[in-house]
Parts: sequence; structure tokens; C-alpha cells
Amino acid sequence: MLRVTRAARTFLLLTLLAIASRCAGAATAPPASTATPRPAADAQLVRRGDGSWWLDEPERLPLARVVRVVDGDTLIVAASEGRSERVRVFGLDAPEASERCGPEATRELEEATGSQVRLLTDRRTRDQFGRELRYLFTPDGRSIDADLVRHGSARAWREDGAFRDILVGIENAVRVEGVGCLWQG
Repeated sequence: MLRVTRAARTFLLLTLLAIASRCAGAATAPPASTATPRPAADAQLVRRGDGSWWLDEPERLPLARVVRVVDGDTLIVAASEGRSERVRVFGLDAPEASERCGPEATRELEEATGSQVRLLTDRRTRDQFGRELRYLFTPDGRSIDADLVRHGSARAWREDGAFRDILVGIENAVRVEGVGCLWQG
């Protein structure tokens, strides 16, 4: 008997929905689960002239509806089957809401996410608290992780991740320049 995992069913459903939306001429992907068929190892970030970082081919990632921002590195998104998922932004570590610079980080994440984000998985998909770990992008592909680090609202996550070296490089530059709440004298 063939046993199909939940991840395989989710991938199949997302694939069928993407095909159906293209056939119907839909402009955007439907709200989807936080599981994505494209891992970060297959993605590339590109730096633009203004210093922002962008994902190549963002349309390959599903859009997720933002329910609410919890703090500077955690949000809740609408997932499949009417549930919501708690997502921890993979590439950064922001101060807690009650800590110095925490309100600024929370506000910046709220502004950056708007009502929808694109979610990208990495090798590690959950943290020790059971939250989904995802890199965040605006619908047009701008890296929210890189923006928060670049604006001095969050530190780069240094332990692992496909974009660790890029984010650590951004943090090192803004730290020297004294940019943002975290690095102002």
C-alpha cells in the first residue's frame, strides 16, 4: 500500500492550485500553507543599487496572508485548511517587544509585511518552540529579513541558514555605520 506523507499531499495540493490558477488566468497565487516547494538552497538573493536584496523568481513562492505580527521576528499567517501558523523569521533575531528596540522592530515588521508575504523554507523548518522557520519576502520579492537587518532593527541569525553570510555581512556594515535603533551610540 502506498503511504503519502502530509508534506507530499500539501505539495501536490499547492502544485494543483498553482496550475489551476494559471489556467484560470489568476494574477496571484492563492493563500497557501507555510510549506513551500522551493527551498532556500535553490533560491538566490540579488543586491540592487539602493542596497536592498531581492529574491530571484519570487512568483515561484506561494503568498500567505498575514494575520498579525507578534513581535519583530514572529508573525502569524493564514495557512491551509483554515488554520493559522506561527512563523519565526529565519534570517534574523529581533529584540523582544518589551526590550530596547523591540517596539521599533515590531513596527518595522508590520510595515514591511503588509497583508501578504512570500515564505521560503530552509533546511531547518522549525525552531525549538515549534514555530515554522521561514525567510520572508514582499509579494514582489524584496527580502524583509535583509531590510530589518539593514535598518538596524534586528541582528542577523548567525548559526545556520542559506542566507546567513549575506545577512551577517549586512549587519557588520550597519553596525560600523551606527544605523538604526540597535547600533546607535
